[in-house]
Parts: sequence; structure tokens; C-alpha cells
Amino acid sequence: MCSVTSRPAKYKDPLTDLPYATPGAFKLIREKYTEFLRKKGIDYGNVED
Repeated sequence: MCSVTSRPAKYKDPLTDLPYATPGAFKLIREKYTEFLRKKGIDYGNVED
């Protein structure tokens, strides 16, 4: 089940291990993950790609 759309997920993000169904959902997952890291003061470069 996609973490963003609640649709059946065909893919899993290898970085966050979250399932996703669409490219837009993947982009949102990475954006939120990057935001989380920045708030924690962790610099992992650009993980949105």
C-alpha cells in the first residue's frame, strides 16, 4: 500500500523503505525525508533524486 496515495504500491524506496505507487508519491517521500533530515541537522546531500 502506497504511503502517500493509499493505492497498491508497485515500488519501494530503497532509502526510506517506504512503498509508493507513483513518481509523484516517490518525490513527496524524498522531499519529506530531506525536510526531516534538515530539521534534525543531518546533511546527507541531495537525497531527492
